[in-house]
Amino acid sequence: ELTLLEALVVPQEGELRLQVTVGAPGPDGRRPVALYSRRGEDSEWVRHASGVLSEAPAAAADGFEVLAQWPVTGAQRVDLDGFYERFAEQGIAYGPAFQGLSELWRDGDTAYGLVRLPEGVSTDGYGIHPALLDTALHVLKAAMAEQSTEDSVLLPFEWTGVSLEAVAGSVLRVRAELDSESSAARIRVTDETGVPIAAVEGLLLRDATAEQIRAAASVSVDHLYRVDFQPVTAGSQAQDAERLVIDARNWSGSVTEVAGRGLAELQQALADEAVSEIVLVTCGAVGEDATDVGQASLWGLVRSARSEHPERVIRLIDTDTQDLTSALRVAD
Repeated sequence: ELTLLEALVVPQEGELRLQVTVGAPGPDGRRPVALYSRRGEDSEWVRHASGVLSEAPAAAADGFEVLAQWPVTGAQRVDLDGFYERFAEQGIAYGPAFQGLSELWRDGDTAYGLVRLPEGVSTDGYGIHPALLDTALHVLKAAMAEQSTEDSVLLPFEWTGVSLEAVAGSVLRVRAELDSESSAARIRVTDETGVPIAAVEGLLLRDATAEQIRAAASVSVDHLYRVDFQPVTAGSQAQDAERLVIDARNWSGSVTEVAGRGLAELQQALADEAVSEIVLVTCGAVGEDATDVGQASLWGLVRSARSEHPERVIRLIDTDTQDLTSALRVAD
């Protein structure tokens, strides 16, 4: 899995230093990974992405079989005239190696594409050549046509369940299926004969404007992605028999003690199949008014729990008041 935090824009002049860190494996064999950049010795490192790597084989993926036949039966061809010109108008100008979408087909919320690298671009040393992988994502433009706007472009934000089945060549068939409820895309990639290459179980995208992309090229970055808080009223959440509220606002102790208590509470809640939704309430854990490191650790804990239990609804609520009936800030 991989979460993209900041756009990385290569400057037209000067240097850009990159750093990739890979941590030691945990008990489950998974390693944390992160990508940073900075401009010159005097600049601070900016984290652009963080995620988790594993050598363990992924669960068997389906959805490749439809790509064995090309074109896919029932799909309607999409006209590609002006396709990359429209991207340029929205602030993203692709170079020749990234303009490899040669065929595009659509069947409802599912799009199919044929992508290829230009002649002379070598794929040696790559599982999938980066330009080819990026071009494969252009197929989503058709699947997510209704979500796009004229003044913004959809950029990858969070990848989950990514697995590499085989080494790719220079031509790929791509199937991108959109879940209209979650706006997440499910992607399958094969070679030009239909042999499975890669699978993505979930890819979330976010809107970015041309102004935001240009701002990312400056030293003072205008963040493309933010935690979005919405005011709600807690009401009678605690009385809902299927919704379990873990009130951690008054927990005290060291970070280890607070996180340990939170882990125990979460494990107990997750073990109860009758609980349909888990809500963890903190105070002063996030935002400009964050004051409690122990409370903040619970947010990281819940994010980990979400990735390990994607089938469960686990919500975080942070409030600067002790009154649960007042307006709260909810992070989805």
